[in-house]
Amino acid sequence: MKPSSLAKILGAACLAAPSILLAVPTQIAQESFEGSGIGFTTSVPQFIEVGQGNLLSDYFSIIPNNGTKVSGNRTLPGADGASIFAAEDCDTPRTAPAAQGPQEVTLTTNSVNIAGKINTQVRLLMAAPGRQDLPNPVDLNQYDNADNAPLFINKLKVEASIDGGAFQRVVQFSPNLANTINTTLTFDADGNNVGGDINPIPTNPTTLDATFREGIYSIPTGNSVQIRVTLLSDATGELIAFDNIRIFGETAATNPPAIAGVPAGNLIFTEGDSATAIAPALTVADTDSANLASASVVISQGLSSSEDILSATPSGALLAGNIVYTSATGTLAITGSAPLADYQAVLRSVSYRNSNTTNPSTSVRRVTFAANDGVNPSNSPIRDINIVDNIALQSVPFIESFETDGRGTRYSVDGGFSSPPSLFARTASAASGVDGSTAWGVENVDDNPDPTELITFRVAGGGATGELRVAAGSGSVYDNTDFLRVEISADGAPFQNVLAFHSDAAAQGAMRQDTTPADSNNVGDGTLLTSALQTFSFNVPSGNELVVRIRAFTNIVGENILFDRLVINGPPPPTVTGISPTSGSTVGGTSVTISGTNLSGATGVTIRGVAATSLSANTATSITCITPPGTAGTASVLVTTPAGTNAANTLFTYIAPVVLTCPTNTTTAACQTQAPVNTAFATWLASASASGGSNGVLTNNNTGAPSACGGSTTVTFTYTSTCAPLTTTCQATFTVPTLTPTVTVATTNEDTQTTSGLVIAANAADNGLTTHYQITGITAGTLFKNDGATAIASGSFITKAEGAAGLKFTPDLNLNSTATPFFGFTAQGAIGTTAPADLGASVVVPLPAHFADVELNTLTFTVSGNSVPAKASASITGGTNVTVNGLANGITNITIQADDSNMGLVTDTFQVAVGTTNPTALQLATASTLNRQNGLFELTVNVTNTTPLPINGFRLRVDFASYLAAHPSLRLYNASSPPGTTPVYVDYPYPVAVDSVIPVKLSFYTSTRTFPNPFAPVLSVEALPTSAVSDTNGAGVQPRFVPLTGGNVLLEFPSIPGRWYRVRYSHDMVNWFDSPVPIQASNNRMQWIDNGAPFTISPPSSVPSRFYRVNEITVVPAP
Repeated sequence: MKPSSLAKILGAACLAAPSILLAVPTQIAQESFEGSGIGFTTSVPQFIEVGQGNLLSDYFSIIPNNGTKVSGNRTLPGADGASIFAAEDCDTPRTAPAAQGPQEVTLTTNSVNIAGKINTQVRLLMAAPGRQDLPNPVDLNQYDNADNAPLFINKLKVEASIDGGAFQRVVQFSPNLANTINTTLTFDADGNNVGGDINPIPTNPTTLDATFREGIYSIPTGNSVQIRVTLLSDATGELIAFDNIRIFGETAATNPPAIAGVPAGNLIFTEGDSATAIAPALTVADTDSANLASASVVISQGLSSSEDILSATPSGALLAGNIVYTSATGTLAITGSAPLADYQAVLRSVSYRNSNTTNPSTSVRRVTFAANDGVNPSNSPIRDINIVDNIALQSVPFIESFETDGRGTRYSVDGGFSSPPSLFARTASAASGVDGSTAWGVENVDDNPDPTELITFRVAGGGATGELRVAAGSGSVYDNTDFLRVEISADGAPFQNVLAFHSDAAAQGAMRQDTTPADSNNVGDGTLLTSALQTFSFNVPSGNELVVRIRAFTNIVGENILFDRLVINGPPPPTVTGISPTSGSTVGGTSVTISGTNLSGATGVTIRGVAATSLSANTATSITCITPPGTAGTASVLVTTPAGTNAANTLFTYIAPVVLTCPTNTTTAACQTQAPVNTAFATWLASASASGGSNGVLTNNNTGAPSACGGSTTVTFTYTSTCAPLTTTCQATFTVPTLTPTVTVATTNEDTQTTSGLVIAANAADNGLTTHYQITGITAGTLFKNDGATAIASGSFITKAEGAAGLKFTPDLNLNSTATPFFGFTAQGAIGTTAPADLGASVVVPLPAHFADVELNTLTFTVSGNSVPAKASASITGGTNVTVNGLANGITNITIQADDSNMGLVTDTFQVAVGTTNPTALQLATASTLNRQNGLFELTVNVTNTTPLPINGFRLRVDFASYLAAHPSLRLYNASSPPGTTPVYVDYPYPVAVDSVIPVKLSFYTSTRTFPNPFAPVLSVEALPTSAVSDTNGAGVQPRFVPLTGGNVLLEFPSIPGRWYRVRYSHDMVNWFDSPVPIQASNNRMQWIDNGAPFTISPPSSVPSRFYRVNEITVVPAP
């Protein structure tokens, strides 16, 4: 234990706080007390006293660490080698005269050469195991800080001397409590002999105990270093030990550090903002140094020392004490050896703040970054900071006469001062023209740190004119550096000079207006300034927000400039001269473009007092928007800008939307007379209605009422308006039901004509108006009238009486079946010999050309007869014309009666043919189908007899010349035409009834097996003059017969290449027909497929039986 009666004060100089080094320097020298090393001296000779047993009690010496010399027979773990240096109870008389009491003892290493090294370190192992009394293996901490007397305070202190200089503390461990005994040795940051301080480097020891722990500590660079270890132990059990003192360092760097990641764009700092990071993504690199020695961040231009503050956040080895800001120079200095990562973190955290929250200087601050690795300086990237003085946005017209102080509210001032002999401030003035009693004075501003002074205003809106009153001092002379300028930035654009004043001479000149302020020639060549304030005008650029600043400079006492009454006029109110389109629907939603002047910055558009939406494309002369809903009629278009609203007008017209009401789809009673059907149809037509739009006209494509005994008419109603939508359409259908008659069933034997049945009775709902029946769909036999001899053709008509008498049916030869409907036909009731249809044809015939009255009386015309009303309807129009509407393909006779009102009646009959000149062709699809049986591409074309009369057959011409460039081998395989014919054709030489449809299959061949897609050849049809006539010549070769799927047939026959062949076919082996398509053989065996037209009259599946022969032909008939 420490005697409490002794006291001695021992002072020591201190090094800077230790820093952690993340790099691994190279070892320079070592002392591990194993017999060789740096070498050392001690303040007193080493000594050892042996206590009880072999254990040491008082010593200051190298001792073995083998469990035989330390109390508790302990070996202290973590030592380097077999020996350590230790001290315990180093009191008098060995260390000092008895009167002095306990004494510090030291070990000092020999000098180590560290020349040319950086990031130098000392490393050593330290332990304070205390005492351990066996058999209780517990470490007893017996280190004292008694009465706070230095001679009774146990410690371990490490110091360094550079180049023979004074020793300075590197680290110290002291008892963790003052005036306390039997405690531990802990980190003592400030060397005040009281431990327990926070250890800034967690990897270094904080508390010493029975295990050796290494501490790593920075030491200054130099040419040489000595390390001194100081111990104070004045009682048994106060054991302090150390081991393995090592010196480390790095070779000095040769490459400079590199700073990157400083943003190129300016930082915008607005008055009142919190501290803002300047370069938050900055990086620091050094290719040959892991540490930096220092860095700086400096406001190198535009500094306002009373406002600007730079700050940074400590990181790692860089503590708060390593970061110092000097406001006078705007310098943030960062010092102390530390890893690159620590410097990077601190530099990233550097923030700017402005302490003036009412009227900060708006000079641009330039911030420069720099770093140093102890030898080499880095690059110096910069970033500028724009300061925004958050003054109020003034409305136009804006007038500032400086009668009251407006700094921080109406305007901001940079460099403003009023200390004689310099002036840039409001000043009392009696000059002529002053607005009030105060103006703004400028004189000798060169004495200010920022010699260009300026006053700044924010104004909402521009695009008009401005004014400023300016005067020069009486007797003042100026040089070519003196000036006054008005500069304006619109909506953030660069500032432009709009008014300027300069000297008219390099020295001893007068101040004049610069008539070309934008060219920056800085020559006064206009109006001379006098001591009286004169008003000068300037143009104000357009914009939503203007920044207006007045800048001035004079550099000598007596160079006076005075200005007053700044005026910024607002733009003129808008005018509206047009709108396109000029009208729109009352429901709104019309996109319109408004034209006029002064429309920029429009805040709203109303049409008839209701706000329009989606304002866009806003320029000085144009605005686009969407109209709101409104009521029909004219409307005023009003545009509002900050400068006002235009005058009322009637430029736009609201038009009610088009409402088109179609008649409902209607079905009337069947089989009336035609007159009531026509009346019901006319009433139905008249029920259509339409409204809205402008100048609307309702029309329809009425083709006449349907037949009284069945049919329908679909009418399209069209409403045409002079404004959008220009046309509106709807469709509706008027229908007269078709009433099917009944037919009794008949039964007969094979090859035997029926003898009874087949009696046709009219539908009871036809009101007795049925006069005829149309017969269609005769299947597997021949239908006869009741006499059994008069054949009835499919599509023809019989009378009602003929149907009631019963018909006869003869089945085809060798056929029998009980299936329904294997044999049969279809009957349909009709008034006259009509078939319902609706083709929409219309003809107007002027009647006076066909009738004359010798007495020149006025004739009255009526329709007195129509042989087939279902084919066409007729009506007198305009009093002198007959209008005929075609209803179905075919023939009808129209009889017209002329009445002279004088007992004179005369009639004339017109024959009306309804239909087209030639049959009509319709290609069913533009994509072909590949027939894998024969490798041909197939298309189907429906040919309809739309002529008024039955035809003998037709020729279908197929022109595909436009596809030959891409497919030169393309040809129509089943063409009827001879080789070389252009365009090719296929013939169908069989009778075709009116409106009958014949599907013609076209087969194409290409050598490449590819086919155009889509494919739409030009088709044309013409009627044939005669039909094919059968004969009884059944000669020829019988081909091989192969049935195919779908009821088609494949024929195969021997052939000679190059020769021509024709297939003949028959249904009864008596009457034979030639296929209209000749075949040229390409090899010695040919195949031919019968799938109907154009090869044969119909597909094989449509008849009970079909027989085939093949003949060689010598000449192909000419077309």
